[in-house]
Amino acid sequence: MKIQDVSRMLGMSTRSIRYYEERRLLAPIQKEDNGYRTFRVEDIERLRLISWMRELGLSIEEIRNCLDKALAGDMAAIRVHMMRRRKSFVEEIVQLKLLVQQMDQLIHISEDTEGAIFFMTFEQAAEQAKRIDTMRNSWEDRWNFDSQADHYDEKVSNVGEDAYHVHADYKKALERACDYARIEPGNKGLDLGIGTGNLSARCAENGAIMTGIDQSEQMLNRCREKWPAFRLLLGNMMALPVVNETFDFVVSTYALHHLTDEQKLIALQEIDQVLVPGGRVAISDLMFENEAHRESYYAMLKQRGQEDEITWIEDEYYADRSRLLAWWKANGYDTGAEQIGELVHIVYATKLI
Repeated sequence: MKIQDVSRMLGMSTRSIRYYEERRLLAPIQKEDNGYRTFRVEDIERLRLISWMRELGLSIEEIRNCLDKALAGDMAAIRVHMMRRRKSFVEEIVQLKLLVQQMDQLIHISEDTEGAIFFMTFEQAAEQAKRIDTMRNSWEDRWNFDSQADHYDEKVSNVGEDAYHVHADYKKALERACDYARIEPGNKGLDLGIGTGNLSARCAENGAIMTGIDQSEQMLNRCREKWPAFRLLLGNMMALPVVNETFDFVVSTYALHHLTDEQKLIALQEIDQVLVPGGRVAISDLMFENEAHRESYYAMLKQRGQEDEITWIEDEYYADRSRLLAWWKANGYDTGAEQIGELVHIVYATKLI
């Protein structure tokens, strides 16, 4: 077929076709003796798939990286790029929602507001939007969870009798999170930091329909291998990659402590936006009961000559349990907490109708 015929068939401009050839998405196109390009069936199929991928927002580089495998039917090659692009789209939506909220506050300021107060309010709204966006985008995986995915289950299972190991109460943490989620058959659940899927598996045993979110592609791959029925999304707790969805409960274990105190509150706000009235949230993690508990624990470690452990704790942002509970109470939740290990606590809350 000639280029004009291909253009009409695919609804694609000849300029776009030439562009894809120049960017090496197509093999060199054959030319007849008169110099006209001729397109084979395989060229047309490549162009058709390129067109679909472009419509879905994939970049030229992303398409180049997966096109051949996609044509061979390897969906895994496409999935990773789709998940990354989807994550990017949702992050933009989350930021736009924040800006809309800030604008709504400004739009409804009384017309009688004095100029100085108006400009101060304007500045505060802009600074808050900037600060939240910075915190969302500044998070990085300093712990390299991709490298831990293949051995994570072994790591959390082979703790032995070390009561001070961070995963010493791992199984109990999963069990109690499920208990406090009060799962009923058919409930929609969201697992934040799903990892290899162990918590979601327990929830599913109680009849829950699970969606899992993790920022680690390799953790999601490992989870998919173990639990192919779970819906898995790439993203993080400060910009939940779900749009116009709600859940009956949200659970999380050993994930929240990778966020700073300010980032934790952003995560709680994100959770609030996806919970139905009467929805439950249960988080098992490493934390202190309050600041006094943190100080006394640090004093004990210093007395033992274990100052290195303080550095490890500070590096992983162990939470102040009282701050999480205070946020929920201030935002219309019934709350509770339980200490289930040396530094493992569970905080739980119900969104009041």
